[in-house]
Amino acid sequence: MITENSHIQIESLYSTILNESLDAILILDIETQKFLMFNKKALELYEYTEDEFKNITPKDLTLEFTTDEKMREKQFEILEKGWDKFTSKHKTKSHLPIDVFMKSKKIENKENKNLLYITIHNLSDERIYEKEFETIFKSSKDGISIIDSNAKILNFNYSFQKMLGYSNDKLMKKNFFDLSPKNENEKITSILKKVSSEDVVENFETKFITKENSILTVYMSLNLLPDRKRILITIKNITDIKLKEAEEKLQSMHKLISNIGHHWRQPLNMITTVSSAVLLRNELLGNKDKELIDDLNIVINEAKKISSTIDLFDETITKNYKFNKYYLKEIIEEAIQSLATPIKENKINIVVNISEELSIQIYKELFLSSILNILINSIESFDKNFEKKKYIFIEAKSINNQISLSIKDNAQGIKEEYLNKIFNPYFTTKHQKQGKGLGLTHVMKNLKNIHNFKVEVFNETYTYENKTQKGLNLLISF
Repeated sequence: MITENSHIQIESLYSTILNESLDAILILDIETQKFLMFNKKALELYEYTEDEFKNITPKDLTLEFTTDEKMREKQFEILEKGWDKFTSKHKTKSHLPIDVFMKSKKIENKENKNLLYITIHNLSDERIYEKEFETIFKSSKDGISIIDSNAKILNFNYSFQKMLGYSNDKLMKKNFFDLSPKNENEKITSILKKVSSEDVVENFETKFITKENSILTVYMSLNLLPDRKRILITIKNITDIKLKEAEEKLQSMHKLISNIGHHWRQPLNMITTVSSAVLLRNELLGNKDKELIDDLNIVINEAKKISSTIDLFDETITKNYKFNKYYLKEIIEEAIQSLATPIKENKINIVVNISEELSIQIYKELFLSSILNILINSIESFDKNFEKKKYIFIEAKSINNQISLSIKDNAQGIKEEYLNKIFNPYFTTKHQKQGKGLGLTHVMKNLKNIHNFKVEVFNETYTYENKTQKGLNLLISF
């Protein structure tokens, strides 16, 4: 039973709901074309006073239905259907255009009057926000992408496209996981799940692979969009920052090693001096204790090795490189011996053609390190399913006092467009799949910058044992 007091409470409730709504609410009598009810939001939206609004018609509010005939046609269409929703163009009292989203519903009543309940949502502010977002989206220097719940790329800005180097069409066909190294996929899957539950994830560090196969280190920030079906991702390329940090860490390490070397030299010198003195004294006294002599020789040799290592670090730090004459074949054989295990495990045949008399002026440790990096690169270039017999050919020729050292494999080579990028930091191909794309960068630094050697790399098709072979050839001229 509804009491008089209950009626008052219900009217108060309706009034509160009506006037606290964020949308304009109207009740229209189609016969009179007058609004029987309207809320405060309607007055604010259209800039009319309450008395003015009582005397206006729908035609005073619209920019779309310009004749009475069109207006009534739309109204009766809604009555027949029972409801409708659509966007439209309206105007304020001062004739300012506004975009609106309207919902209309027929009101059933005892008098059988043709009444419509109408809610009107102002889209103008949202359109402004959309334009602002679009401006930010397009002009941002950071890459921005929108993906769906399956990581399919739905949209992206120019900076994102430029960062990765793909065309619009190709990038739209990509899944987000296609852009990252496989060993990063698990981390990205985890972070996508996290943003789905927490809405926001900031400054997540990961890696991307560009069209040219360069590896980028990036910070990603992820935001779940209001529909909870799409994710907005902002990507900042920090590759150069990471390289700078690595250089700074290396410089700090150099200082530390220099200090350690300085403090270690004196005790090392003391160890070798005392050990040598004991050996000399035993020899003068005729002491033939073989075990003691062998042990002392081990101590002296190990101390010399540590001292040589310290010298190497010092020379690297000060760039006071000591170049000496070495037989090239001996250096190559030392490198091959160092890699005996992976060469055997991968069933690779090493073919060496170098004259034993061929000598070169080099800084041995750095040159040997370069040869090792080149050989490792060739070893790793062979796919697991490579069916042919595997070869690495190492050959040196001396023509007019210039030596050319060729190291080539038969692993089918790499794409021609990658050849001029193979020495770039963080560039990766199947020839560098196990590392971080830095091995050949160090080769170039050691051979070209320090030794002043010429380094070339190219694909070569050649014949060996009457069979056509193809592979990458790295040629060093000095």
